Amino acid sequence: MSEFNVKEFLDRRIAKNPVFDVKAFLKKGKQIASEFYQDYSFDTPQQQEDYKTIVKFWKDKGYSNYAIAGIVGNLDHESGNTFDYTKEQSSGGPGQGIAQMEKGGMFDRYNSWLKTNKQEDSLLGQLNYIHGAIEDNLGFDELGSGNAKKLREGLKNVQSVDEATTLMQNIFFKPGKPNLERRIELSNRVYKELNGNK
Repeated sequence: MSEFNVKEFLDRRIAKNPVFDVKAFLKKGKQIASEFYQDYSFDTPQQQEDYKTIVKFWKDKGYSNYAIAGIVGNLDHESGNTFDYTKEQSSGGPGQGIAQMEKGGMFDRYNSWLKTNKQEDSLLGQLNYIHGAIEDNLGFDELGSGNAKKLREGLKNVQSVDEATTLMQNIFFKPGKPNLERRIELSNRVYKELNGNK
């Protein structure tokens, strides 16, 4: 396939039509590219099953589709698009599980919480811990002073996928390298799937 030269294409279009709308052309191109990546696909049946489990968990807790999309899109990003609760950070870092909780921090507190509650590490165990941190009912303040309330109320009142994704990223995950655009892209996939791919 020959390489497509955008500049030459635009030069030809503008020469034929001086009022050619470059901004509209680029906007349409971005929309097409975005739609191309919208649909969810899974590498394994287990990955699909885990995705369904995660979505059902948050639905059963009464979260809106905006909030669910923001949460699940972040978990998708954090887990390296696997939804694997045994996932270890690929760079050899301290991140563990679907939320990449760090050893020496949240992951240690999660394990202590499991022992106190006589539970074993599992996908549902990690989801319950994340939910407990948001609801501030773990018996300790996981997210820092006032942050759980801010996140909880924010997720309850969100009006967009972008807002929900940003709230989760900034308050719960606090990543060193945010990559918010990618998180929003993944969250939009979830939202589209939740709404019947409309």
